[in-house]
Amino acid sequence: MSVPSRQASFANRLLSALPRAEFDRLAPHLKQVNLPKNTVLYDAGDVVRHAYFLQSGMISLLSVTKRNQVLEVGAVGDEGMVGIPSVLRNNRAPLRTLVQIPVTALRISATALRHEFKRGGELQELILCHTHSLAVQMGQIVACNRYHTNEQKLARWLLMTRRYY
Repeated sequence: MSVPSRQASFANRLLSALPRAEFDRLAPHLKQVNLPKNTVLYDAGDVVRHAYFLQSGMISLLSVTKRNQVLEVGAVGDEGMVGIPSVLRNNRAPLRTLVQIPVTALRISATALRHEFKRGGELQELILCHTHSLAVQMGQIVACNRYHTNEQKLARWLLMTRRYY
């Protein structure tokens, strides 16, 4: 697909918040992709070779035990991205990253994203803020999973996902 315009980035809130110059440096490296439900982007321990800025749909962040028990600990939609380890020194995924609701996203190589991130501009600030938001969300979900009834957990999940349908 062709290089996305700045207009195309507005579907992703992180990219739409970038100054024009930063977006223009990223744009040649962004490729629009469609990801069907149940696509695993990374498993825990995988090297993260691409990051994805979601434009629609939802990706779940899953903790998987050695007994293959799965617990959703986070969710990402058009407000964010997955592939944060690609800009960190340890570029391995800590969680399984699974497409829960079919996704349209802008994919970028880890190398290109890391290069722009290291410039220290607005992209770096936005990714760090998004990372903080995910950590807060994960803490809330863990508490919910521990203390709430199944009905309350379902209500939380329905409220979280209703905007993606």
